[in-house]
Amino acid sequence: MAPNGSLISKEELVKLSAGLRLDNTDTVYFLPSFIEEPWKGMKAVPAFPQA
Repeated sequence: MAPNGSLISKEELVKLSAGLRLDNTDTVYFLPSFIEEPWKGMKAVPAFPQA
């Protein structure tokens, strides 16, 4: 599921990973790492020092 709530099938993700050509001839690539949890495995750090 995309952050906006849209469902994207595995087949559609594979298709998008090959690139999507836009009208201005740019090509956009979507990779699984773009939608996975970016903070996975990161150790929590206190925001403020403890007094």
